[in-house]
Amino acid sequence: MSRFLPLFIALFTLGALPATVHAQVAGKIFVLCEGGSGGSLDVIDYSGDVSSATYRNLDSVPGFSSSIFLHDTLLFVARADNQVDVWNANTETKVDSFTPGTQSPRQFAVYNNQLLVTSHSAPYLAAYDLTNSYTETFNLDTNQLNARTEAVLVEGNTAYVSVIGILDTNFVNQGPNYVLELDLSTNTPTANLQTDVNPERFFLNSATSELIVGNTRTFVDGGSLQRFDVSTTDTLPQATDSLNFYPSSFTADDTYLYMVLSDLGFSERNIGRYNFSTQTVDTAFVDTDSLNLYYSLLYLEDYDVLVAGRTDYVNFGSIQFISDLDGTPTLSDTLMGNISPRSLAFWAPEQTSSRLEPKLQVSVYPNPATTHLSLRADQAAMVELLDLQGRSLRRVELLPGQETRLEVADLPAGLYLLRDLESGSMARKVLIQN
Repeated sequence: MSRFLPLFIALFTLGALPATVHAQVAGKIFVLCEGGSGGSLDVIDYSGDVSSATYRNLDSVPGFSSSIFLHDTLLFVARADNQVDVWNANTETKVDSFTPGTQSPRQFAVYNNQLLVTSHSAPYLAAYDLTNSYTETFNLDTNQLNARTEAVLVEGNTAYVSVIGILDTNFVNQGPNYVLELDLSTNTPTANLQTDVNPERFFLNSATSELIVGNTRTFVDGGSLQRFDVSTTDTLPQATDSLNFYPSSFTADDTYLYMVLSDLGFSERNIGRYNFSTQTVDTAFVDTDSLNLYYSLLYLEDYDVLVAGRTDYVNFGSIQFISDLDGTPTLSDTLMGNISPRSLAFWAPEQTSSRLEPKLQVSVYPNPATTHLSLRADQAAMVELLDLQGRSLRRVELLPGQETRLEVADLPAGLYLLRDLESGSMARKVLIQN
């Protein structure tokens, strides 16, 4: 959801609301598959109807290539042969490639036209100029990092980078393990958030300054979720939820952080979710079985669905769509694809053009709500609360940077929308419980 793009920015934008809640835009879901002896970069043409979706192959890549990342029209592919391919998502053509200054490029983020790249095999984080042939502009190496890097995300001038220790021959992590805070205005490390072994995934709720870190302890000991308040200088977690699973592949809507949860023997890979408001974890939101393991997730706000990659690691790979996320989840038929769809990204023409237009950013807390909503905007605005039939129920004026209370105790439980009256666009989705 756009509140979480590229990390967890509080924004839910749908366009004008006629009779429907979600704008059904035609787009493309890019899929990076690890494959067996070789992987692939594929694309699904999708406009909200699974029966009319088509699955196509774009390119072959080395097996066990690690991730794809979309920035405007550019799709970056981290390949297992240490290359980064650059594709135009609109024309589906490869427009460039470059070799980072390390082996095993892992994940990406963007800051001020610089592409940040981590490494799965070395203490390394570097930035490459998107406007100058991917020239390296800075890097952190063994002088500033003492273990390999994995996840990376950017919020404002701060990058968060997971630093993961080396496993010994018994698969025991020898450390160090932490999330590095990096001031990108000076390229200076500012803090190490101390994590519970192997911080492989994280998500930032910028509305509450909560960094949620998914840790893999070992394949024997499971994992954990830890929560850090990044608005403070505290480097210790606010809370830790121990799990019998280890979490991966994070994606989110307004209410939940969804994740793949793997059991200790790889016989199950369920979809679990963390509730931002109650701070609780459901480890079996969607169950799986040993032949159809969930492997990757992507939330699509335009359709209010989860896209899930599934695999058996040997012969089978598919994509499934999961809807009715606020109730009992509905599972679609699957689209057959290559083995082990590891990484997903969605692109639509409207996304590129809409990024050039100013959008109202509204933070809402609590969500779900029972008695009231606390609203805060970055600019003056008039917003209204709508039900799913498009009826206006409340209107309230927001002042820049000031919190405004909106009473909702008398409203029936259900899903509601906040709309910016000036632009007509949706600003947030709200769930009321009573």
